[in-house]
Amino acid sequence: MVEFQATGNLNKKSDVYSFGIVLLELIIRQPTIKNPGSIHIVGWVSPMIQRGDIRSIVDPRLQGDFNTNSAWKAVEIALACAALSGMQRPDMSHVLADLNDCLQMQVASKRTKQSVLLEDSPLVLGTQSFPHAR
Repeated sequence: MVEFQATGNLNKKSDVYSFGIVLLELIIRQPTIKNPGSIHIVGWVSPMIQRGDIRSIVDPRLQGDFNTNSAWKAVEIALACAALSGMQRPDMSHVLADLNDCLQMQVASKRTKQSVLLEDSPLVLGTQSFPHAR
């Protein structure tokens, strides 16, 4: 909340900043600042972004089970929200639309993955699958 520190005033763009930081915390499962005097979350994640290392950025509990395009878009949204200048931050309506796009990518990816799994697995019907004659 750079503006708040400078002016003491909160506004919609400072809310967007806060949302971006919280979104980034959720994506990478790290606190904003780990220890007093430590590096801020944006500074911590920036080198991994520059290396293009999305798997090191996203919460390790997902074990790589996510759509990388969706993850990159979510990280980009979070960083756009956390821009130092309020003028550079998007409106929440744009953030919502972009996050909805992320969700759609993730859902489509899961559906594709599930349909491939179903196509690859043989269908085996046992006798217990059919109703018994009376």
